[in-house]
Amino acid sequence: MVNTDLWQKVILIDDDSLLNLIHRKFLEIVGYHGTILEFHNGFQALEFIYREIETAPTIGKVIYLIILDLEMPTLNVWGFLERFQKLDPKVKGMFKIIVSSSSLNPEDINRALAYESVGEYISKPLTIEAFRRIIGDGIGVVGEK
Repeated sequence: MVNTDLWQKVILIDDDSLLNLIHRKFLEIVGYHGTILEFHNGFQALEFIYREIETAPTIGKVIYLIILDLEMPTLNVWGFLERFQKLDPKVKGMFKIIVSSSSLNPEDINRALAYESVGEYISKPLTIEAFRRIIGDGIGVVGEK
């Protein structure tokens, strides 16, 4: 069963436009009806987050899901996560991040999962089944891995 109320917005951050399109279609297929936003680099996404938190109605409630590509030419995952970590804890608590990558390097996986806001590390390509689970389960609350 897809819990369409859990995530108000899904944010796709990947420099691959085709992959963003595929992920958008997968979200639609699994029954997600919320807002889907796409950014092609971490800077664009952070600018959105900074603007969004100024007007967010429910600080502290997890309402944003970020699917973040590991490798991007402009502000990769590590740069994004370091900047994200500097946000107020109540603001960070509004977001759950999933890192996606074709890398199966244990160092990348462990490093990503060391960030409190990262709930999961998923290997690309993401599948419809992965989206069904992510959207349906919500991958828990911040801090739950």
